[in-house]
Amino acid sequence: MNAAKYILAREWGFGFWSDMSHIFAVLLVAEITGRIPIIYWGNNSLFRDLGDGKDNNAFDRFWERLNRASIHDFKHRDVTFYPHDWDADKFMSDIPSNAENRHVRSTGEEFLDQDEDVIVSTRHFDLMGLVKYLPANSTLAGASVAEIYQKLWQNQLRPRSRIVRRVQSFIDENLSGVQYVSVHARGSDKIDEVGDGLTLVKDYYFDILDPIKMKPDWRIFVLTESDILLNQFRYRYGDQVVATDSHRTSGNIGIHYLNNIAGGVLGEEVLADTLIALEGDRFIGNGLSNVSCAIDVFKDWQPGESGLIVANQWTHVANSGT
Repeated sequence: MNAAKYILAREWGFGFWSDMSHIFAVLLVAEITGRIPIIYWGNNSLFRDLGDGKDNNAFDRFWERLNRASIHDFKHRDVTFYPHDWDADKFMSDIPSNAENRHVRSTGEEFLDQDEDVIVSTRHFDLMGLVKYLPANSTLAGASVAEIYQKLWQNQLRPRSRIVRRVQSFIDENLSGVQYVSVHARGSDKIDEVGDGLTLVKDYYFDILDPIKMKPDWRIFVLTESDILLNQFRYRYGDQVVATDSHRTSGNIGIHYLNNIAGGVLGEEVLADTLIALEGDRFIGNGLSNVSCAIDVFKDWQPGESGLIVANQWTHVANSGT
């Protein structure tokens, strides 16, 4: 019997759903090659807590195990690695930050025909470019890019039960028995990346949401890391606005780059907000932000239920780092 082969995904090192978009591509490579996926978010993950040692895998804080395999399976074993500068003593070692190499990506194609026992990815893979390599007998064969994301989400990723309970408790206390539209609005560093986020809110979000003021039984669940944007929503829509008690900022630096908040806490907040949004009746977001992209593809929204300011970059264009 042939020995098992693995694909080990290290952290990409950017926002939560940016890193997760890479994980989806890794899971697709695993599907194409028959390898067993193992995820290890180490030193370069923004979602580790200060003081976490190498044995603390940040990915495991948010997700149940993908399978029975573990990164520790490689210890004290004579296994081969690709790229070849990896070995059994280095696979959990610190890796350089990708901050200066945001746009240096890998198609992932070079990993498809390697024969080594373990292939290691530290750069972002392009899921869209890998779809054509799916074998005909794969359950994902013939699916659209959006459907592949949705199936991988539904079949392979399970949030930790404590996060699911937290989400359900919030919904029971704040959104039970009402219809709600989930709105994801990015401020802080996203303003510098894609333009004035406040103008986008005024010109797009408010135009869509204003009719809801005439429907007092509806709620508006706002996902944002910006105190400024949340206050604008509350000023305009009053008690119809619902938001989690999450960390936010009034500055132009992404909250996941600030050092005064534990990374694990931030990751749980982002994941919880995402899960709450997915339970909503409608969604409005920004296709240039990974949070919005995730919410848009994870649920089988009916026509008119999900709208993005621009096309979903997960299914249309190259991915950004936040």
